[in-house]
Amino acid sequence: MTVAEFMSKLVRRPLAGALILLLAFAAAAYGWSSTSEQYESSAAVVVIPPGSGDADAGLNPFINLNNNMAQLAVILGSAAQSSAARQAVEATGATGDYTVNTVAGDSSSFSQLSPQLVIVTHGPDAESARLGAVALIDFTRNRLNKIQLDAAVPPRNNALLITTTDPLAGELVATSPIRAAGAYFGATLVAGILLLLVFDVALEWIRERRLRGHDEDVDEDSRTESRS
Repeated sequence: MTVAEFMSKLVRRPLAGALILLLAFAAAAYGWSSTSEQYESSAAVVVIPPGSGDADAGLNPFINLNNNMAQLAVILGSAAQSSAARQAVEATGATGDYTVNTVAGDSSSFSQLSPQLVIVTHGPDAESARLGAVALIDFTRNRLNKIQLDAAVPPRNNALLITTTDPLAGELVATSPIRAAGAYFGATLVAGILLLLVFDVALEWIRERRLRGHDEDVDEDSRTESRS
């Protein structure tokens, strides 16, 4: 059966086509209703070396960012994705599907580890998304202080975590319900058409087998009569 033949049969079956469309619209409605609104907030912090407040301009920590700070940022990035950090974020009402990125640059051209951590949090409303980012920054800063305290680093030699981009009220990820509805609609429509195609192919195969069986019986009867 060709595609044209199948489409011709589908047109001649308005009830089957209507049923498939009805199921597709029902699936789209389910996808729309099952996807809740989600808000997204972002922030950025940077790990800087000791030197803040020193009169020597050469000790300005922002001009001394190096690979050592990038490695420390990776350590903090791992801590920020721990179960303890996730619990701190979820306690604010935000969701636990946040991201922490410690790589700068476009991976398709050039990328490298960075002392900056870019944080993206999500929540069911704008404020919970922002509070989740605030909680994650606080957790990361406290963890930085703790690991330096555990390593007996003198406070004057501590690396610091500085917020470079404050988390703002989350913005609505507006396309998520639409995308879900479209995906459910398309998947159901394709699945319905494929099932109908399989059904038609199976019917045609059964019909051909019956015709072959009938022809074989007729031939056998003809040979029997000719011998008699």
